[in-house]
Amino acid sequence: MSRIKIFNAKRCVAVFMAMLITVLSLSYANNNRANATDTNSDIKYYVYNAQTGVKIPNRDYTLSKLSSSNNTRAVIGEDQRYVDWTKSGVVKIITDYDEEYYKMSSGFVVSDHVIATAAHCVYNQKISKILLFDSNGKEVMNATPVEYHVPVDFINALSENDNKYTPTSDYALITVSDNLESFNNFKLGVTLKSFDKSYSTVNVTGFPKTIGKPGKEIYVNDDTKHFMYTGGGLIKSNEYVDDKLMTYVADMSGGDSGGPVYIIESLNDEKYYTVVGINIAEPYVEKPLYNIGTRMTTDLIHFY
Repeated sequence: MSRIKIFNAKRCVAVFMAMLITVLSLSYANNNRANATDTNSDIKYYVYNAQTGVKIPNRDYTLSKLSSSNNTRAVIGEDQRYVDWTKSGVVKIITDYDEEYYKMSSGFVVSDHVIATAAHCVYNQKISKILLFDSNGKEVMNATPVEYHVPVDFINALSENDNKYTPTSDYALITVSDNLESFNNFKLGVTLKSFDKSYSTVNVTGFPKTIGKPGKEIYVNDDTKHFMYTGGGLIKSNEYVDDKLMTYVADMSGGDSGGPVYIIESLNDEKYYTVVGINIAEPYVEKPLYNIGTRMTTDLIHFY
């Protein structure tokens, strides 16, 4: 039985009915991630002009809490990522810190005008480019950013840690004026507790700045050179796993942040991609054995 709750509004009737049985059975499972202590306060968000990075006055909002549930990246073992242009919904985000410095990260399309990413990819920055590609790696759109929304908890965590990165509430959304319907090839799913111990494989796709082990890196992406890479690895249970974070042994490096962490399901010879997390960081240890993602929850799905 699947360990993922599926959320998607654009599946064909046959696929929807096939998956509905699984969703209903999981909805009543006793091992879902919600628990009696999951009664945190409502979640507040700030809204920023995506092209200037300036907070928009009087646009703060709060979503009701639902009753469920200096950051480098690690290459674990041999780097087995490969160039992959089949995930057209993964986007390359370039932001400007100032006139001389830019930053690369990743994101993924979740609806016609909304892109999901990590908060640290956009917060306090100007978004200069959001690039989308076809299956041959050809750039087909530079989407126009309008706003980005960041949870206040992420900003507060930075303040409490003297602006040092923390994985707390590291997720965000970007709105764009362009219609992205043709690029939306991801569903969103909520994992159950059993998924963390299921030895399932998750995949990560993004635009890494480098590939290869430390000391032997090859630079593959910059603001003009574009290559999308995919890697995979087992989900991993450890002390970082909780209601908001997940860990896995899939490789990542700078630029991969904000990309989707997803599983691949096949039905009637068709492949479906279900995002269960957002790629964000490695733990602060000398020899990391896993990378960290923001776990997809019902609250995040409500947000997106």
